[in-house]
Amino acid sequence: MPKRDYPIIDGDGHIVENFDEILDFLEPPYKGKKQLRGLGQLWPSLDGFNRAAMAAQYDIDTPLHTSPKAVSEMMDEVGISATVLYPTLALAHGSIRQAEWSVALARAYNTWMSETYCKEDKRQKFVALIPLQDPSAAAEELRRATTELGAVGGVLCGAGFTEPLGSSFFQPLYAEADRLKTALVCHGAPASALPDIFTKFTHLFVLNHPIAQMTQMASMFQAGVIDKYPNMRVGYFEAGMSWVPHLLGRLSRTVGIAGIEAEPAYRVEKRLDPREHIREGRVFFSLEGEEPMIAEMQKYLGADCLCFASDFPHENGTAERVAHELAEIEELEDLDLKTRIGMVGGNAAKLYGLN
Repeated sequence: MPKRDYPIIDGDGHIVENFDEILDFLEPPYKGKKQLRGLGQLWPSLDGFNRAAMAAQYDIDTPLHTSPKAVSEMMDEVGISATVLYPTLALAHGSIRQAEWSVALARAYNTWMSETYCKEDKRQKFVALIPLQDPSAAAEELRRATTELGAVGGVLCGAGFTEPLGSSFFQPLYAEADRLKTALVCHGAPASALPDIFTKFTHLFVLNHPIAQMTQMASMFQAGVIDKYPNMRVGYFEAGMSWVPHLLGRLSRTVGIAGIEAEPAYRVEKRLDPREHIREGRVFFSLEGEEPMIAEMQKYLGADCLCFASDFPHENGTAERVAHELAEIEELEDLDLKTRIGMVGGNAAKLYGLN
């Protein structure tokens, strides 16, 4: 582990859900019901592809579930000061059609994360699962998770829900996030933003993350959500950042018209160009070490908005791979030390309020 005089903060790590443990945290009327242990997975499919079946078919060594100990060991080996943990299968939470079940399952997941990962190792943080199906309950759960359970924000599903994230349907959630001055991060994984034409996983995998993020970021900016709630910090994660300049250019061209077409619930007197929101330190994107043109993107975006993401343990993730990607960022010769330190730690600290 290299010696550093600055913290490394992993802005986007993952857990793989342990269904048996999560079920123990369900509240009535679901608590203790045997049906839940015998009728399949707790969440819908992300994209119609069964990860376990693919792992078996191609002899891929993939974790069935993670543990706090495994995450801690990776952090120790790499030298990570804090990691912010996202779900895996639960990223399909937006595809749940039963609002009551969505609320109950989100509450169980969030309590489970607080009682297992975060209690086991204080360096492990988590973003709360948000039941978008009921905006008032979503606001209440964001408040409970951040003020009582230690969550550092909430995760918005990148696809799967029947409303775009710029819809006024979600106003209670955004108003509460603004009041709490917390983060909401749109995270890729579900593929329902794409046409149902892909029969190969790799074909779909190439597109599902960036297309979903472009869709939701455009929706939120054009509707006026980002202008309306200046205390809310927003992230768009798991798609890298090379798609961002293209979308920003398109959004900037329509600022005036977008103001006219904004959702009535989100209209404000003066709208900012999207790049100004980024320069103000309110919008963030995930960054992996293997991405091309990192220095160019940082200079173009003009703000400290890129956050190192380990994605551990996805894609055969190991501590060795995380350390390699981290080193690629730390050793960038085209950026000064302050900028690199921000990318591997300081920017994520701003997004999640980790002071």
